[in-house]
Amino acid sequence: MSVAAASSTDSALKRARLARNMTLEGAAEALNAITGGAADASLLSAWESGRRRTGKRNRAGLCQLYRERPEVLFAHQDGAATSVLESSGTAVVVKVLTRWTDLVEAMVDVAAGAREQLVVTGSRSKEKAYLAAIETAVAQHPDLVPLPGAVRAAAASGAR
Repeated sequence: MSVAAASSTDSALKRARLARNMTLEGAAEALNAITGGAADASLLSAWESGRRRTGKRNRAGLCQLYRERPEVLFAHQDGAATSVLESSGTAVVVKVLTRWTDLVEAMVDVAAGAREQLVVTGSRSKEKAYLAAIETAVAQHPDLVPLPGAVRAAAASGAR
């Protein structure tokens, strides 16, 4: 069975598999032989595209299988390079956040950029930097309508 040629937009993980002329099924089988795991073609595809993040055991197995360093194979998952998902041009995904600090920074940016409405939901709304950004946005923009979640978050932080 022939394998399609690698594209420049493919992740290093996918390029490594294709360079060895392996199908997703074959790579999953070889990886499972190394790790004793139960990866399948669908999971491997999700790792290659950046839709899912590879765990420690499978990273080690893939490095062994493809004879490549983790910082090369998983750069698309770790934010060191643009992932296939980010570069695909989709209007839904602007950026894939893979680190807690990146998430907090993005939440602060959203709050700081609010001009008409601000909605806050979820447990991350207790993050101090995020609450400070909400308070500042509401104070600087009197026409901003903080919807119930934002009001509760600000009240929980001690804001008046």
